[in-house]
Amino acid sequence: MLTMSEKINPRSVSIGTTTFYKNWEPGEVDLTNIDKVRGDEAIEFAREAKERGYPLTVVDGGSPKLFVETLQALGVLVFPQEEPGMGPGRRQALMIASQAPSAEAIIWAEPEKGSFIADCLEMACQPILGDSADMVVPRRNRYLFRTTYPSFQVQSEDWANDGINNILLREFDQVTYLDILFGPKVFRNDPKRLGFFMRKYRYHLREGLSDSGVARAKGLNSELWAGICALPVVAALHEEYVVQSVDVPFRYPQVQKRAEQVASLASVMEEKRMNQLRNMIILVLEYVRLLKGDPRSRLEQIT
Repeated sequence: MLTMSEKINPRSVSIGTTTFYKNWEPGEVDLTNIDKVRGDEAIEFAREAKERGYPLTVVDGGSPKLFVETLQALGVLVFPQEEPGMGPGRRQALMIASQAPSAEAIIWAEPEKGSFIADCLEMACQPILGDSADMVVPRRNRYLFRTTYPSFQVQSEDWANDGINNILLREFDQVTYLDILFGPKVFRNDPKRLGFFMRKYRYHLREGLSDSGVARAKGLNSELWAGICALPVVAALHEEYVVQSVDVPFRYPQVQKRAEQVASLASVMEEKRMNQLRNMIILVLEYVRLLKGDPRSRLEQIT
């Protein structure tokens, strides 16, 4: 059993992620090209992982050939995405990552989060490798969250986290506040825990919705962010697995922050983000209803 003072064996973990930066190009940073900004951060993420000896699996959805070759030159395993969409790409990456020899803990993290690899991974993995948890939901240091993230993201994610945690507290007696909106998740490498991330769902529209209501409902897609950030955690809680929160000193990439605050991009991103967060809260509520056998649930598990 690993104690908190011990360094982890890098081969005891395996990281899975996805990339898709169709407008990435080499050269100097261009704040108006978000694919360039995020793609560069993904390369740094890969470099951090490989320098520390962590196995990293990347499933790429169609980035330029030179981007893929840059990752491969770092020693990263890059696989072409077999089925389009965010959900299929994530499932493919995690399935491949779970097959790494000696991997006791599987990590999902978005590829723009180099600070998670450099500053947070070891502490996030400790409860899994120390046999005290089945799943870890890392929790961002509050000071670093407020000072390194775009202000809109801080406010909106606090609001969404509060909404989701209110549901979890009511339904599962969940007493630990979980930073659900922080993307990285760590879980024990076995078929049951992996299975929480492999599930696929369908949201059913209610009858009688107006055109605008239908448009909003179509955004209720568990194949987007909810399928990796929230629903696997809810499934683990429902089946009474140990889900633990661990504080981590994550720092948001400052070049990405600057790019996202470019006037032409900021308003579009803020509107898109709010829609994502509203939908995530709804999907969590509908999923809890599904798990509890509530006939009001509009969510159906299909795999």
